Amino acid sequence: MEKAITRHREIFFDWAFNEPKQAELAELFRGLISASACVSAKDFFRRVYITDIWKDAANGTKLKLNNPDCRRYGRYWRSQLENEIKSVPTERVIFVGEPPRAAGWRHVPDGTPRHWLDFLTRWNKEVFKAQVQQLLAEIQKEPKR
Repeated sequence: MEKAITRHREIFFDWAFNEPKQAELAELFRGLISASACVSAKDFFRRVYITDIWKDAANGTKLKLNNPDCRRYGRYWRSQLENEIKSVPTERVIFVGEPPRAAGWRHVPDGTPRHWLDFLTRWNKEVFKAQVQQLLAEIQKEPKR
């Protein structure tokens, strides 16, 4: 499981600072943490934890969502998401998409700020961008911890 968590973190870290096609996500990440403050995915995820549907080797197996037994995959990824969220020491958690929020919201440790954004698609870029700007404004208004 640790290998999958590390892979997941590296994907988001790459989006945060290196992927030009993910400009809306990059705006969120850069608004939360400057690139100079984070030299690695580990540094980044100590500050903020961002997650979407679990990505690991099961995505390429018969557990895939288009399988007739997709409920088994759903249980699998929700259990991985729960383990991930409960074990990550971070200052805040941001869920990207409704399924991860529905599955993971209750697993965020008490006292850890949690947020939710729609999953970014080519059809909702403007909505997502507005959500990012609103979230960043809310975070800036929070008292420093």
